[in-house]
Amino acid sequence: MVYSKITYKGHLPRRRFSQNFLSDENIARKIVKTLNISENDLIMEIGPGMGALTKYILDITSNYVGVEIDVNLVQRLKQEFNTTIIKQDFLTIDFQEVKKNFPSEFKLKIVGNIPYSISSEIVFKILDNYALINDATLMFQKEYAERLTSNPNNRNYGIISIQSQAFATVKKLFNVKPTSFIPRPAVDSSVVRFEMRKDINSIIKNIPLFKSLVRKAFSHRRKILKSALKQFLEYYNLSLDDVKVNYNLRSEQLSVMEYINLANEIDSIINVRRN
Repeated sequence: MVYSKITYKGHLPRRRFSQNFLSDENIARKIVKTLNISENDLIMEIGPGMGALTKYILDITSNYVGVEIDVNLVQRLKQEFNTTIIKQDFLTIDFQEVKKNFPSEFKLKIVGNIPYSISSEIVFKILDNYALINDATLMFQKEYAERLTSNPNNRNYGIISIQSQAFATVKKLFNVKPTSFIPRPAVDSSVVRFEMRKDINSIIKNIPLFKSLVRKAFSHRRKILKSALKQFLEYYNLSLDDVKVNYNLRSEQLSVMEYINLANEIDSIINVRRN
């Protein structure tokens, strides 16, 4: 990211918060339009900043919560928009607590031009709370967005690709040039939509096991699965012969559904032996 002493609307962007403010009104309107906000939606914005998205969201709905870590911007946002702004790190937010202040039927939608330095932490935070979130529309570095939407047999395909696509339908909506921000980032950006799956608990039998399996498989990315998973299976008192999979493949060659099926098979064997 490129930072300077140039202020934006009287605020000096802070490197520690990776502040690159969206200044392109057309892009801001375009992002808000993709949210398809209805009267029963609760919009939570990550890092409202200068309110580039906020003002267009509030034109549509008052069911809004902003989560901003910069105390100076919190005060500014509250004064300008007279809406709910929580001074907190998004990674520590309790979605259940926030939703208690709104009707139970409201669907939580998350939106934000997020700090690229903590993209994975934010994605995993959202995926871990899949049951409470309807969808999320986020701005990422373009290269990271390609990892989220990548398919097998691709160098960008990895843990974040599989977990994101297992818990949500992930789609890149459009790209955004550096000129749309102040200060300008050194990279192109992309807006990505996550539509959380409602039936995930019927698809994945043991979610912690599934996550652990994927992480273990990619801890030795260049090795074949025989080497990558041997220790993982031994932890559950299983051998390679117990589980049916082509152990000559590498981790990036299995599809999302193949990882889900493999995790379900392991879970079934464990339960049979336990009983």
